[in-house]
Amino acid sequence: MRASQTLGIIWNDEMDDFSTPGASNAFGFAPSPSNFIAPGKRPMSSMSPMVIYNKNENNIVMVVGASGGSFIISATAQTVIRTMLFNQTVKVS
Repeated sequence: MRASQTLGIIWNDEMDDFSTPGASNAFGFAPSPSNFIAPGKRPMSSMSPMVIYNKNENNIVMVVGASGGSFIISATAQTVIRTMLFNQTVKVS
C-alpha cells in the first residue's frame, strides 16, 4: 500500500482494476481495450474522493468517498446530492 505523504490519500494500484480481454468484470461490464494490462500503464479507476468546499464561508462542508467498484462514482454523487440538496443524513442517503 502506498500513500501520499502530503495528502494522506492511499494510491490505488490494484491489478483487478484492469480489463481482461474476453472477460467481464465482477459487475458484469464488458472489457475495455483502452484498459487492458500493458507495461507502464495504470488501470482506470472509479475512485473519486470529493471535498465539498464553501467558498463564501471559507470552510470544508463535506468529505466523501465510497467503495463499490464500478458504482463508486454514482454512489458518491448520490450521497452528496441527497445530503446537500435534500438534507438527508449521510446514513440515509
